[in-house]
Amino acid sequence: MKKEASATRGFFGLMKLILVVVILGAAGFLVFRLFWARGPVDPAAWTRVKVGMSKYEVRWVLGGPTSAVQHSPAHFWEYGYGKGFIIRSTRTEPYLNTPFPDAYVIHFDANNKVNKKQGPRRSDGD
Repeated sequence: MKKEASATRGFFGLMKLILVVVILGAAGFLVFRLFWARGPVDPAAWTRVKVGMSKYEVRWVLGGPTSAVQHSPAHFWEYGYGKGFIIRSTRTEPYLNTPFPDAYVIHFDANNKVNKKQGPRRSDGD
């Protein structure tokens, strides 16, 4: 009787561990998908971004931005400049409100909705 109770506890303990691993894995995937800066922009994903989308919707389609600028009057996210994973950029005057020329840029209005998007303005020949 005692051995059966111990085996049952062991089984349920293993099931709890598996459940915790699955939940943590799913949470990790969501954090990566929503918040991690990504490499090159997928052209198919870029075409799905539409005027009027919320920041959450943009983040779901493209992932986290390479950089986010929120200095009045400018409010935009940049994607895909450089190669691979990028350390989020910092800006100094006078470039605070100017997107990088080789970035995909999404501009937001005062309600945090997309009001304009623009592709790269130059290419480095890659």
